[in-house]
This record gives sequence, structure tokens and C-alpha cells, in this order.
Amino acid sequence: MTEQELLRVPEHLRETLRLLDEQGWNPRLCDTPVPYFDGRVPCGNPTELLDCVPDGYMLLPHDMPGVEAYYTLSVKGDSMTDAGIDDGDQLDVQATSVANDGDIVVAVVDGASTVKMYFTDTFGRHWLVPQNRSFQPILMEKYDRAYITGRVARIRKKAQRGSYRELNYLVSMSPDYATPVAEDKVERMMRAVRKVAPKVKQKRQWYAVYRALLDEKLIEANSHSDFVRMVHSTVPDHEALPTKSELYRIEVDSFRYAVKDWREDDAPVKGSRYDAYVNIANAVFEALK
Repeated sequence: MTEQELLRVPEHLRETLRLLDEQGWNPRLCDTPVPYFDGRVPCGNPTELLDCVPDGYMLLPHDMPGVEAYYTLSVKGDSMTDAGIDDGDQLDVQATSVANDGDIVVAVVDGASTVKMYFTDTFGRHWLVPQNRSFQPILMEKYDRAYITGRVARIRKKAQRGSYRELNYLVSMSPDYATPVAEDKVERMMRAVRKVAPKVKQKRQWYAVYRALLDEKLIEANSHSDFVRMVHSTVPDHEALPTKSELYRIEVDSFRYAVKDWREDDAPVKGSRYDAYVNIANAVFEALK
């Protein structure tokens, strides 16, 4: 910050700004009002021209706008997404009627405004080109009144909000997400898992362990993910570690219910395979005593 700039700062702030400048923070004085138009300039097909009366002003450093007038517009539409301009973004626009090829401009076409990229072809014709191939370029010479009103200097992105469903899914996949349970419950479950693990020969057979722990109220219903993480951390070298998908596949017929209600005639496995599930579940009950 120069001494001339400091003279425009209230005296009680000058020393603070000097100290910040000495520390390399490069403080800026936001004392220049820039008009803000709350109307949304279309990034699609041209629409009605925006109201020329600003809805408010934003204070920016005086050297940011430069010597030419700037104004701010918000965007609607998606014809400029490939240029990084999305619906709801704000544009700082330098008021000018001149543009170079490749500049993003605000233009008026027969009384309607639009944001596009400016281009001059080999025949000298002037185009407003969208940055989304779903939209067609606009030939300015085709219209009686088509002219540039500004050049986009910078884009202010709209802050994104994540969906609850997506955030909840991502958090649930974290190894730190396990359902909070009392420490003694955790120790009991891990001890039972370690003791019964040698009896489990297939990934799906871990369902018998899961169901037994659920029957003993040591885990919550539909906590397959927590159970899988607990087993992986307790016996990480087991030859057939469980997966959620394998647990879901075997949780059908009478296996949807408590172990005491299992029936071989209504189970997803029969014979010796059914007996193996029952034996594993009973081994869990025994290990928890």
C-alpha cells in the first residue's frame, strides 16, 4: 500500500495497515463503490435487456476496477459452462464496446442481453459464441442492433451446497463413523469375533455372527457397514472377510429374523450349509457368555 493510499485511510487504521504491509499481507482499501445489478444476465438465448439502474454497490479496492467503469451481474443459464461460468455466478464486467477474439462479453442483440465469447471469422463477420455445444453461435450481422456493452473481467463463483444424502453417504464410509457404543460392548463383540473367526470359511457366513450380535443387542439393526468395519479391524488377516453385499444376499427368508426363528425349510441354504450358519451363531452366543 502506497503512502498516497494510506492518506485516504482513517488515521486510527494507518498504523495497522502499515504493519500488515510490512508482514507481506498486501492490505487493500475497499473504498470504491462498484454498481451491482441484481438482474441475472442470461447465459443462454438472449432475453430482455437488464435494468440499467443498479440495485446496490460493492466496495472494491480502487485499483481493481481500473480507469474504466465496472459493474457486476449475476448469471442465469448454462450456455457458458465450458468457460467456467455457471448459473448463479457473478460477473465483474468492464464497461466497453470493444473486445478481442476470445474475450467473454456481455452483448445486446435486438434489445436482449446475453453473455457469450466474442469471435471474428475469416470473412470479418462477428460472432457471439456459447461455450456449450448445446447452443448455437449468434451471428451479430444478422440482427439490426447487436453490439457489445462490456467485457467480463472476473468470475465470482456461487458457493455450492452438498446434498444431505451424498454427504451422509460419504461420512458413513469413513472408518471413524462406527455407531457409538459402550466400550464394554465393543470389547465383547471383538472378543467373540476373534473366537469364532476360525469357524467362518466363507464371506457370507459372517452373517451368522452379525445376526447373533444383533440378537444380543450389541449392534443396531441395519448396521451392516459398522459390522463389516469392526470385523476387518478385529481380524484383518482372515481369509474371507465380510462385505456388505454378501451380508445382504444371505439376509433373506427366515434368516431375516432372530436365530431362534431360523428354519431350514425357509432358509437360503440347506443341509450342512444351514448347519454351519447355526453352529457359528451358537458359537457367538457361547463366546458372549
